[in-house]
Amino acid sequence: MNQSESIKIEGVDKVAEFIELAKFNALPKEARMRQYGFCLMQDFSKKYEINDGTIANWRNMDVFWQYVKRFMFNWGQKQTPDVLRALLKRIKEEGRRPETELWLQLFQGFEDTRRLKVDADVKREMTEEEKQLITESLKHVGIGK
Repeated sequence: MNQSESIKIEGVDKVAEFIELAKFNALPKEARMRQYGFCLMQDFSKKYEINDGTIANWRNMDVFWQYVKRFMFNWGQKQTPDVLRALLKRIKEEGRRPETELWLQLFQGFEDTRRLKVDADVKREMTEEEKQLITESLKHVGIGK
């Protein structure tokens, strides 16, 4: 029995496929190609014998995006050494300010003192339009309700 067989998710009959779809969604296209041999949702649907309606339903579930976020974070952590190596290479070759500042922030505790500090008197409440825009943006990326 594999681990996903012991997991129960309300409204999901094929839990192993649900979890695999979350893993698939968490990867950039290049990584999908390396891991699965394809990067399109249609190919996933065909390989795992899941119809488009089921995939759409799963992708509308909050728990699906929670799994995606967890897998994406795990994938990103594994990439950190390569990202740092590329960042260091770029700093050494080009010496550009943004990359150098990022390196200093990550490893030397550098704080950019140029940032504006907002005085309490200047703060204002967000308009309803701004709140709605933020809510819609969060929903779009799968972290809002």
